[in-house]
Amino acid sequence: MSPALEVRGLGKAFGGLPAIDGVSLSVAQGERRLIIGPNGAGKTTLFNLLTGDLRADTGSIALFGREVGSMRTARRTHLGMARTYQIITLFPGDTLVHNVMLSLLGVSPMRWSILRPLDAHRELYERAREVLSKVKLAHLADRRLASVSYGDKRRVEIAMALAESPPAAAR
Repeated sequence: MSPALEVRGLGKAFGGLPAIDGVSLSVAQGERRLIIGPNGAGKTTLFNLLTGDLRADTGSIALFGREVGSMRTARRTHLGMARTYQIITLFPGDTLVHNVMLSLLGVSPMRWSILRPLDAHRELYERAREVLSKVKLAHLADRRLASVSYGDKRRVEIAMALAESPPAAAR
């Protein structure tokens, strides 16, 4: 079985200054890895390369055995890649369940049905509640995001990433 994520010789330079130089790693399905380092070590650059926000100068990125290094971010998302950001970028005036539903809508063909109200997407609503339950937030699903703790907001972001059904998370 191929790894969920395999990176080989990844490199990126800005103005001739290497930010990432020859990074290789392999992450199996269900495995968790921690990337640590001081400010300026290249952690954010690495994640931006993995997700397609930046284009690598060298190396390869494979997601579930499929080369994705030249693919756009949206395509990588549809193949199961998801991420959260250091700064929370959710909708504070909306409920937790609606925030997750918006994430689901982003990878669904239903996103093009702009005249249909969000609440009419019953299957998205049910999936959003299911994922909130996975991160132990089902009891807060109908609360406004602004009224929950910072830690719960981070869990909403994780729920949003899981809701997009990365293959290892779908099980």
